[in-house]
Amino acid sequence: MRFTLASMLCGMLTAATALPADAASDADLSVVINPRTGATQLRNDSGSALTIDGYLFDAAADLFERSTWSSLTGASTPGWVEGGTPNADPMITVDNVLSEVALEDSLTLPEGGTIDLGAAYVPFAPTAFAEEEPTFDFTYSSPGNGVFTGDVEFSIANNITLIVDRGTGSAELVNQSEFDVTIDSYLILSNPGDIEGGVLDENGWVPLEVSQGVGGGWQASPGSTTRIGEGNLLGSAFLAKDGGSLDIGEAIDPAKLVDETDLSLEFSLIGQESVQGNVLFVGADVELFAGDFDASGEVNNTDLNLLLDNWGEGSVPAEWVNNFTEPFVNNDELNFLLDTWGDGTGSSSSAVPEPSAGILILVGGLIARRRG
Repeated sequence: MRFTLASMLCGMLTAATALPADAASDADLSVVINPRTGATQLRNDSGSALTIDGYLFDAAADLFERSTWSSLTGASTPGWVEGGTPNADPMITVDNVLSEVALEDSLTLPEGGTIDLGAAYVPFAPTAFAEEEPTFDFTYSSPGNGVFTGDVEFSIANNITLIVDRGTGSAELVNQSEFDVTIDSYLILSNPGDIEGGVLDENGWVPLEVSQGVGGGWQASPGSTTRIGEGNLLGSAFLAKDGGSLDIGEAIDPAKLVDETDLSLEFSLIGQESVQGNVLFVGADVELFAGDFDASGEVNNTDLNLLLDNWGEGSVPAEWVNNFTEPFVNNDELNFLLDTWGDGTGSSSSAVPEPSAGILILVGGLIARRRG
């Protein structure tokens, strides 16, 4: 039965042609993955409610872990069934395909809504800077509309990432990798596409030549709405692993932004060839609550685990991007979490409960143990 369902779903998601142009489109749905932990979510990026009745992850290698995959089927979502695994040995849980299909009811995600699929991705441990995260093909179906190609987005890159605030246009270069790096140039290009003139704001851009002063050795090229960049013939800039950053001001026009394909980043490591960087948008489309430490739009177990794993620390990992109050992770962050527990868009299929006495006891016990 499982093989039949898997074959049926793969057929549904690969054979569709002449799809209608309305209601849904490519990249309306994204799969967002933390490559360090394997945490996986589906996210509605369409700007309105989106209904799906199937999805398929298809990789060339075994990138998925069925034993920690939180499928809709496993969560008893009515009408959903998993595609089968080709491994005859039940002890082999890694796979190159994950899929589910709704045989009865479909599922509607509100604008910005997410579905937590657990740690469905096998965590990636790079051996060198800029080694790319293994990726895969992602397709999904929308009832009455057809089959579409979704986005695969890694929330943390083994690279330098241009992080852009959708609301303000502020931008910074952030080393999200686990390796210290030193750069001596960067170039940001706007890919015009349908956007006339590009999305960069040369007037809001604050070059390192300005922020670091004459002694820093940086020289900025003339900026425009399609191109900004700098080089350093005398020195360089050090970016520490796990979050070292360079602020370049409000270098983006937020009114023109569509998605990450609007921009590209290139930089050079000192004494080496240029490297293609990563681009990530945050803010605006996702309301950030005080306890939403990973900026996912929801305050949930992921934020609780970040709090517990880093209790008492003076610095936090790259995936903690919102509301760390120096000098330490302490009661301030705990209160943020408890005050906003369960807040967020979430999925229409489930709700997050208010913090119970059990959660409070668990948090208190684990924190006390860590202090000990």
